Amino acid sequence: MMGSHLVSITNLDENNYVQGEFLAHLQYFV
Repeated sequence: MMGSHLVSITNLDENNYVQGEFLAHLQYFV
């Protein structure tokens, strides 16, 4: 994570990406 002044925006992008990956992987286990 670089640019502490962009933390809020970066966190939103990271959360969206992580959630997408998490849900995509969950589908394989269901």
